[in-house]
Amino acid sequence: MSPSRFRLAFLAFLLMCGPLAARSWSPGPPVLVSAHLGPFEVLDRISAYEMGWELQFARQRFSLLPHWVPKLIPTAGVMATSKGVLYSYAGVRKDIPLGGRWVFSPGVAAGIYYRGQGKDLGGAL
Repeated sequence: MSPSRFRLAFLAFLLMCGPLAARSWSPGPPVLVSAHLGPFEVLDRISAYEMGWELQFARQRFSLLPHWVPKLIPTAGVMATSKGVLYSYAGVRKDIPLGGRWVFSPGVAAGIYYRGQGKDLGGAL
């Protein structure tokens, strides 16, 4: 394994373990469960369909992060396509209300990818 791939895999591992480092963190039941279903690779010719689930938990303060970092929302999800692609991920996000019903939700997550008959992303992480 090349040094750059090792660093990337190690960073992904740290990101996936981040929610476990929360002070007295107990995920409890999800605050929000969402599902999606639809065409995959819309900009190419549609040759597959996807389906997925995502769980969002209550906002948490993570002890490993600096005090100025706001509370973040732990999230985990899974996606599968009709081409046999599987993708599972875990990470954090921050919801920023924009007014009305609009919300901007930047986030970061690390995941594990199984290619199936889909695109080669160069590795599983």
